[in-house]
Amino acid sequence: MITLKELAIRSNVSIATVSNILNGKSNVSKETRERVMQIIKETGYKPNYMARGLRASSTKTIGLIVDDITEFSTPKIIDGIMSELEKKGYRTILENLRFYTKWEHGEEKIRQYKQDLNSAIQEFQAIKTDGIIYVAGHAHNISDIPEALDLPLTVCYAFTEREDTPFIMIDDTDAAFKMTEHLIKNGSKKIGVITGKKENIHTQKRLEGYKKALQANGIAFDEKIIKEGDWEQNSGYENCAKLLKESPELSAIFCFNDMMAAGAYIYLNEKGI
Repeated sequence: MITLKELAIRSNVSIATVSNILNGKSNVSKETRERVMQIIKETGYKPNYMARGLRASSTKTIGLIVDDITEFSTPKIIDGIMSELEKKGYRTILENLRFYTKWEHGEEKIRQYKQDLNSAIQEFQAIKTDGIIYVAGHAHNISDIPEALDLPLTVCYAFTEREDTPFIMIDDTDAAFKMTEHLIKNGSKKIGVITGKKENIHTQKRLEGYKKALQANGIAFDEKIIKEGDWEQNSGYENCAKLLKESPELSAIFCFNDMMAAGAYIYLNEKGI
């Protein structure tokens, strides 16, 4: 592979001039810039970002640690992050922990997860990325980040109790409040709910938003029209059947995710509703 020095010799300019052109500086004539860029094109020269970063104390590189790249909305979150970083001139290196597909459940899975997470962080520290973004597969407490971390880390789609680590979460409570209020303002007063698993933070926050909307509109909360699902289509089907059997006067059903809503639609379609 051609080096920066060899590129400068072929272009009959100094190394500093080639570096200025690569970094987009304007103190180079148009003719010189075009000649150097043509030789770069012909030789296929690629800058050594890591070496450049070590000299400049910045690699313009961000490390992405991902719970599992196959999980739910993770691909679109990654695409959005990379799109924004590209606009700002940053490159990305991705470490996929494959948390949901790689290991079995239980203590061994947690032990292996911690080991792989630490290895990914150490690798990004070694190559001196400018920071790390941790993309979770679902909302959970990221509690295994090493204490002695000498580069910035942000958690995405999850949370952490560490005060020195910022995190970004969707506002489940506000979203559920708006969803419920939308139904109320369109005439629904008896709104059944199919939740996710009760221990899940999304379930807890969305149920909180639902209750707040009822209270804000003077509607009493009724535990009997709340059914616990498991985020899967079949639980939407079964719980929709239970809700309508026990409370046929329901005017709406609020499902806590699309898969359960699909199950509810199938049941309603079968019954001609």
